[in-house]
Amino acid sequence: LVVRMAGLAGDTRVARLAARTAALKWIAAMASALGGPATVPYLEPLLLPLYRLTEAGSTAASLPGGADAKALAEEVLSHVRSTCGSDAVLSAYTRAQARVRDARKARKARSAMRAMVDPAAAAASRLRRGAKKAAGRKRKMEDMKRLRSARTFHGSAGSRKRGAGAGGGRGDKRARLGAAFAGGGAGG
Repeated sequence: LVVRMAGLAGDTRVARLAARTAALKWIAAMASALGGPATVPYLEPLLLPLYRLTEAGSTAASLPGGADAKALAEEVLSHVRSTCGSDAVLSAYTRAQARVRDARKARKARSAMRAMVDPAAAAASRLRRGAKKAAGRKRKMEDMKRLRSARTFHGSAGSRKRGAGAGGGRGDKRARLGAAFAGGGAGG
């Protein structure tokens, strides 16, 4: 059960946002219910998702609901630290950190080995990754174009036109300021 709840707490999929929040709260509740000495054997699997969420370069915080999850994870970590003691939590946190680091290193080595063993598959993988990036850039540009056209269509200040009467000329700004001050306040 502990490993399952730790897995839910570390799940970064958007569809599992409520489950992740509930699992983080469960970790805090379990630490309170069992007390410090009884929780110590379970600290390493419980601290793995907390480490992943609270580490400095975490991408989990940039995901939807990630900032709330990071804040909750920091709160749960401080609660577990106060319940179980700083020394036990620090040693388990260090082991969790080493485990994550080793897993990342093994993934990187496996990827490099795969590239050496099967260069054709590695090339295909690079092409797929490049196509995904290109599609993402294309999607981003379409969104930017859509936003730009919406701003221009609605007549907001996003227009790039310059000259008299287009909102960008020097005389137009002076005229607006003069009208604002002559009108006796903000907005004319």
